[in-house]
Amino acid sequence: VASVAEGLACPSSSEKTAIDILDRDCGGVLKTVPTEHSDEFDTIIDFQTGVATADCQEMEICTVSANGSCQILLGHDNMVLSLATIGDDLASGDSGKQIRIWDVTAGVCVSIMDDCHDSAGWVFGLCELEANIFASCSDTDNNVKLWDRRVPTSVSCIRACGGPQGECVGHNDVCAVHEGGCVCFATVAYDSMVRVYDLRCTEPLLSMPHEDAWTIASSEGVIISMGTPTVLTWDWHTGQQLRSVSIHPDWYRLTSFIAL
Repeated sequence: VASVAEGLACPSSSEKTAIDILDRDCGGVLKTVPTEHSDEFDTIIDFQTGVATADCQEMEICTVSANGSCQILLGHDNMVLSLATIGDDLASGDSGKQIRIWDVTAGVCVSIMDDCHDSAGWVFGLCELEANIFASCSDTDNNVKLWDRRVPTSVSCIRACGGPQGECVGHNDVCAVHEGGCVCFATVAYDSMVRVYDLRCTEPLLSMPHEDAWTIASSEGVIISMGTPTVLTWDWHTGQQLRSVSIHPDWYRLTSFIAL
């Protein structure tokens, strides 16, 4: 699900390659917007004045602007697993340890980063932390990587932040945490822990247990982790659990969510 000016954007319930724009209040379909995908897409995020989607198997990305115009971005040789807005550009991560940065206006890839994570290195999580700084995570890499893209053609890793211990035990997802000018980030990992990091540190400030948590978001300094069968909210300052909400068992199929 992605938040757009008109409402919420999600994969269409009636056309497998299209996007439904939903009313935020009642959930009704306001309109259906076509994409240029040839099959179902797996990922959707809000981007600039529209949305970006990715078809994992076809290794393609599609951007759809507010006026409905579409553009396909090709270049990945492995499954596209994650997308993130990085300033005015778009970042994508794949199952072959690669991250690409795209100038969507020009429709070109401006940076290719190879061997970004250890072992198999499937890049499951990407997020912008502050101007020109973004984070990535992999299910097989203990470390979260922070990247500096001030020189778009030469993106560099500026920090590796420790996480789970053990071979090929990594992170499922990463999100930025913003509150009052303070920037942190949080992850959920394969050891069923939620971790909170400061940009200046290489080890987590806080670690909180959430069994089978697989995706994470934040809103106004509150961290929200989703697992099976609960959504938990956390105070990022203290790690105190604020609330637990039971979810429908079928929601285990969801790979992401947003905080409204």
